Amino acid sequence: MSATIKDIAKKLNVSRVTISNVLHNKPGVGEKLRQKVMNLVKELGYVPNEAALNLRESKNESSVTRLTKNIGCITYRGYDKFNSPLYAGIMENIDEEIRKNGYHLSFYYKSDELSENPLLFNKIVNPESIDGLITFSTQLEGIYEQVRGRIKNIISISEPLGNKNDVDCILFDKYQAGHDATDYLLRLNHKKIAFVGMSKGYNEQSKVKGYKDALISAGIEYDEGLVFSSIGVDSGKQQIIQDAYDAASRMMDLNSLPTAIVAGSHLICIGIIEVLKEKGLKVSDDISLISCSYEPEVETYLRLGITSFKLNIKEVGHLAVERLIKRIHNPELSPVKTLISYQFEKGGTCNEIK
Repeated sequence: MSATIKDIAKKLNVSRVTISNVLHNKPGVGEKLRQKVMNLVKELGYVPNEAALNLRESKNESSVTRLTKNIGCITYRGYDKFNSPLYAGIMENIDEEIRKNGYHLSFYYKSDELSENPLLFNKIVNPESIDGLITFSTQLEGIYEQVRGRIKNIISISEPLGNKNDVDCILFDKYQAGHDATDYLLRLNHKKIAFVGMSKGYNEQSKVKGYKDALISAGIEYDEGLVFSSIGVDSGKQQIIQDAYDAASRMMDLNSLPTAIVAGSHLICIGIIEVLKEKGLKVSDDISLISCSYEPEVETYLRLGITSFKLNIKEVGHLAVERLIKRIHNPELSPVKTLISYQFEKGGTCNEIK
C-alpha cells in the first residue's frame, strides 16, 4: 500500500497540514524540515492522491496482471537532444519502434531530473504506470535501488546497468571502434599514434583498450604518454570541445609529435583540429585523424569528411524495443547482452606514410 501524508507526518511528528504545505511548495516551512519531508517522500515511495487512487484502482480491477502499454525512458544526466543529435536520433527510433508495437513512450527524463524530484519519480516510475523501462547511458545515480526494486522489465542501452549482469543491455562495440581505428592507421604505416578521449566511463575505457590491443598486436609498445584523456562524460558540448583543445595542446608539448590521432568522437576532433590549425599543421597532410564515432552535425560543421565509425541507429531502436517487449511478456527470460558493431566510413583525413 502506498504511503500517505499521514504516514509522513507521523514519522516526523508534525501536522498533515505542514506536510501538505511542503508538497505544494507553500511558504512557512523551514528548509531543514522541507528536506526531511522530501527525503521521506523518496524513501517511502509517496505518490499524490490522484496517482495513488489510480494505483489502487488498477490493483483492484483484476488479480491478473494488466498491461499499461506504457514504456518509460531514463537518460544520462547530460542528455540534450539539441546538442546530441546522434543520441536524439536513437531516441526517435526507439519512440517509432515502441509505437509500431502498440505501446506508448510514457516519458523520458534525465536521471538527475528524477533523483531531484521524488514526487515526480514516485508518480511515473512504478509498475502500475509503465510495463518496462529503457535506460540510456546511465547508472541511475541517486535512484538505482528504487528503480530496481520497482521495475522488473528493464533494458539498458550503451552501457551495462549495475555490475551484476542481471539486466538486458544493448552495447555499442566501442572496443571494436578503438581497435579498428588504430589498426587502420597501422595499415597506413603509422607507428606513433596518439589517443584523445574522455577520462572516465565504460565506453571510453573500451575504446582505449581496443587502441592498446591493436598496438600490441602490431608489435608496438603501448605508451600511456600518448593517451590524452581529460574529458568528463557528463560535460556539455562546448566543454568537451574545450577539454579536447586542452588535451591536444598538451600533446603538442611532446618532443616528437605523433603522425596520427585516434579521437574518441567527432566533437573531440573539433578541439584537436583547432590546435593543429594554430600550430600550422594540416589534417591528413601532417597528422592523420580518425574518429571512433560519427556525429552528422559535427561533420556538417567541419566539412572535412573525417574517417570514422558509424552506428546503425535504426538497429539500436529495433533491437532494444523488441527485447524489452519480449521481457514484458516473459519476465523470467535470462538477461542477454547484444553487441552492435560500427560501420567503417572512409574519409579524407588519413594519409598513408610512404
